[in-house]
Amino acid sequence: MSGLKYIVSAPDYLGYQKSSNIPHPYEHGESLATASYDMLVAVKEFLEQEAVLYSDELFLTGFSEGGYASMALHEYIENNTETIVTGSIVAGGAYNKTQFSKEIMEKNETLDHIAYYLWVLHSYNLVYNLNLPFSFFITEDNIAEIIANINNLSGADIDKNPQNLFTEEFRNLILTDADHPFVDAIRDNNRFDWEPKGFVRIYHGSEDAFVFPSNAITSYEAIRSENNEGLVTLELLNTPNQKTHEGSGVLFHTLLPIILHQERDL
Repeated sequence: MSGLKYIVSAPDYLGYQKSSNIPHPYEHGESLATASYDMLVAVKEFLEQEAVLYSDELFLTGFSEGGYASMALHEYIENNTETIVTGSIVAGGAYNKTQFSKEIMEKNETLDHIAYYLWVLHSYNLVYNLNLPFSFFITEDNIAEIIANINNLSGADIDKNPQNLFTEEFRNLILTDADHPFVDAIRDNNRFDWEPKGFVRIYHGSEDAFVFPSNAITSYEAIRSENNEGLVTLELLNTPNQKTHEGSGVLFHTLLPIILHQERDL
């Protein structure tokens, strides 16, 4: 992107590089947004210090957690700063945490990416200081393996069917949207229902088995209105090599420079 004369701001999220002494708050909207915004402020200061000319156009973009982070950043900037966002181009993000969590709990099958869902669970339990024991979330047969692999959950030998992995109490809390601190934490990280001033282009694999397409669909339906016709668009990718999470990611990164130039031409 910098080779195409864009100035690229790529932040380290919390938990990496200089802050690697703390766990990364995975899929936590506020910290992703503020870390990204702080980087933008630092970049702007650097550009002015070095007398580098730049335009006022600001594009936000990302895939998967980066897509979610970009959506969170867009909302944060417009609600809390005087910075103007030209628009966001996002893909593969989990914007509707409430709906996504319910869909996971409804599944009665092996979910290959369940380690990442456990990471979100562990992240929120830490970030919100809930201090809920693993026995609250996880069935007894799987607890020891998760504790032993807490820093590398993808290596845990666990039952990947949500019906067998999560306790019935926990699943019911999520499915009924119950009044509970953990359900509140999930809701606090929703970034699918707000009114953008800059454009939002949403891309998602139509058969994404990692981040379910409902995240993109519900975001599109919630954000668009009669007042912002054309400002918000959704494209579900349908071809065999594009419709998965991995395939849509490859396509998105390949086409991103083209998409950006189209938006600039508009």
